[in-house]
Amino acid sequence: MSNGIWISPDQFVQFGEKSQGFSDHIVTRDRAPDFSGLGSYLPNPDPILKAQGKDVSVYRSLRGHAAVGGAIRRRKAAVTALELGVKRGNASARVEANIKAIIDDIDVVQFTRDVLEATLYGYQPIELLWKKGHRWTVPGELIAKPPEWFTFSTKNELRFRSRQSPLEGEPLPERKFLLPRNDATYQNPWGVADLSMVFWPATFMKGGLRFWVQFAEKYGTPWLVGKVPRNTNRSVKNDLAADLEAMIQDAIAVVPDDSSVDIIEAGSKAGAADAYEKLLKYCRSEINIALLGQNQTTESNSTNASATAGLEVADDLRDSDAGLVCSTMNTLMEWIMYANGMSGPAPKFDMWEQEQIDDVQAKRDQALTGAGVRFTKKYWMRTYDLNEDDLEDTVKVEPAASASGVQFAEGDADNNPVHKRTTELSKQLMQAAADPLRIWLEVIRGLVAAAGNLDALHTQLLEAYESLDAESMTTLFESGFMVAQARGIEDVATEAGQSMGYAFAEPTAVFAEQLAALQIRLQNLVPTKRWTDLKGNAHDRAFVVAGAMKADLLNDLAGAVMKSIQTGGTIESFRSDFDAIIDRTGWSYNGEHNWRTRVIYSTNMSTSYHAGRLSQLNDPDLQAVAPFRMYRHGGSAEPRQEHLKWDKVTLPASDPWWNTHYTPNGFGCSCYVIAVSQATAERMGGRFETPPADLPGDIGEGWDYAPGANSEEEIRIIVERKQLQLPQVLARAYAAAIWAELGWVR
Repeated sequence: MSNGIWISPDQFVQFGEKSQGFSDHIVTRDRAPDFSGLGSYLPNPDPILKAQGKDVSVYRSLRGHAAVGGAIRRRKAAVTALELGVKRGNASARVEANIKAIIDDIDVVQFTRDVLEATLYGYQPIELLWKKGHRWTVPGELIAKPPEWFTFSTKNELRFRSRQSPLEGEPLPERKFLLPRNDATYQNPWGVADLSMVFWPATFMKGGLRFWVQFAEKYGTPWLVGKVPRNTNRSVKNDLAADLEAMIQDAIAVVPDDSSVDIIEAGSKAGAADAYEKLLKYCRSEINIALLGQNQTTESNSTNASATAGLEVADDLRDSDAGLVCSTMNTLMEWIMYANGMSGPAPKFDMWEQEQIDDVQAKRDQALTGAGVRFTKKYWMRTYDLNEDDLEDTVKVEPAASASGVQFAEGDADNNPVHKRTTELSKQLMQAAADPLRIWLEVIRGLVAAAGNLDALHTQLLEAYESLDAESMTTLFESGFMVAQARGIEDVATEAGQSMGYAFAEPTAVFAEQLAALQIRLQNLVPTKRWTDLKGNAHDRAFVVAGAMKADLLNDLAGAVMKSIQTGGTIESFRSDFDAIIDRTGWSYNGEHNWRTRVIYSTNMSTSYHAGRLSQLNDPDLQAVAPFRMYRHGGSAEPRQEHLKWDKVTLPASDPWWNTHYTPNGFGCSCYVIAVSQATAERMGGRFETPPADLPGDIGEGWDYAPGANSEEEIRIIVERKQLQLPQVLARAYAAAIWAELGWVR
């Protein structure tokens, strides 16, 4: 009888039947007709392991094979060579900043290598050892554990094969083991071990090589045949055989005059040797297909193109491996958020190739901009995967501009004395730095001339940090930064009505003379102790910046060498194009202010100048008469709207808003801060109000601090960020020099 109820004499309502929930499994392994498990654990379905009756450790011995080990190194190197970083995605700015700070302390390169072990064995458990950091619970260590120590339950759960439970394994706690897997499915949670595809080729290759050696030993040398009369007794035959054996070693033998020796060549056996040589090449080709995604050879009789291809990993295979790394890192970031109670979406980890830009699109855009078409910033960011801080807001496209001569609109410089001052200072520093930079380039030119090939040159450039003397560049930067800070002090004093009553000479290239003059003229503004502090900070920053500039120069040229290698260039062509390469990478000391060097000089001079302004703004005597500070927009022709909304915001000098919004607030930012009294602020239209809420990107990444407020911390930030941008060899040399010079404790 159906379940239900009569709600009237002629109307029956049936109760709903209990049905299986949409969130429950219907098809399970336990109910499948063809499943035969061993207790509650799942055997590895790998056909080779099943046939051998062993675990994945049997594959580990294959890595000692030259062809297999070399292919594994190239495959991992293809992924570790990619650019990488944490991208915000749908996460909040606060979460993004916190996660980036935590991830920065992780050895991402080693993490990548560990994750890629999953492609070789099918799966790779990585144990997390959590620790309590200064602010957050963070991964203290990430340790890849031997995969053969683990098994899977019939519910596809990872378990540890302990001594107490070697078959079924022990259950593992949540968020303790990362588990990257290669092509894992519900049916096969173990994943697919790529080394299984090379097991037989490597085994046959090893056996074939052993036979080939025996064959060469047996048939590669002539046979010696001794002839004696038919009735010769055995002892004489044995003596002759011993003499022939000695002859093989010494080429000398003494035989009776009635005996003879014939030498027979084994020429008819060459065909068999060729067959085994083909077997070895076939096996190597199969190994390359399995691990690199292509079967080009690197044998001596191959063409240059095929040999070059044989050294590369197929792009789709590399991208798949990178996707595995990103997926595992994204899981780790989600666990970090959970451990620290962070809410909302997590940022995303990404890996990409810097050169993956459509050349056709770039040429089309160049032609259109040359014809006068103006693209928006959003177009450049979307099309070329750029960050907002990568673009100047005041870009002015010149149709006839060369690749290395991009021009930037400076805004209304005549109405912005701060921007005019920093522009003058950076130009003078750039001119003065031409000689030290020229000396560096001549040393590098010598390395290029002496290098035997591009590979050797690439290595020498990365190891040449100590070869470039940075003393003169450091001295120049030190003087320049002190001049800039002193100018900042002078300008604030003048703006506040404390003019010294005479005009300064315009800056010259001889910064030492300028410095001496400024020190004398500013003695009433800058007490001796304060001047000493200013000088010490300027030296520290100068040493750090000069070292970073030296490392960047070597890194950029090493990158140019690698690009030449990848495009089939030669050391001769690199030598002949050296000057063009220097100009193209932005390190030329002649002619136009190239983008690369311009950013270095203008950014540091602007920061030093604003540090000087802050030093004077903090003067107690000035704050007594002008206790407020007003944010002024730089007045650029194409202003940044996020900075324009702060124009004339007026707050007390002690307001914490200035800790993050004191100028500059991004590359090329021409905004500045002035000291005002309440009456002056009201006369100028000051806005005594809570500043508008910050949106992502309002302040450029890495610019949310007040230059000069904490000089040592600022210098540490410069060093740490620069280290992350450099190859390991240069990063180590740079860090060692900085730590030794500044006396920091690691």
